Amino acid sequence: AEIAKGLNELTAHIVEVEELNDPSYANDRIRIERQPPKDLEAGQVYFDWTNPPPYLWREVDALNYTFKNVDDLGLTWAEADKGGW
Repeated sequence: AEIAKGLNELTAHIVEVEELNDPSYANDRIRIERQPPKDLEAGQVYFDWTNPPPYLWREVDALNYTFKNVDDLGLTWAEADKGGW
């Protein structure tokens, strides 16, 4: 019961963080681009935006998959991170 309570609290916090909206947050952060930025300088990094984008936790949760369902899909971590499965 304690583990389930802890997992539920963690999930609720993840959803809360995902729904935060601060348009200026990433202005001085690592960029997210579909292609390497042309003005990328030495020492800078960017994140590759996948297509389709990764699922939000609530979208994955809505699929009601069990661990066995996910295992049966045979996904690699790279495939799971890209979403669309």
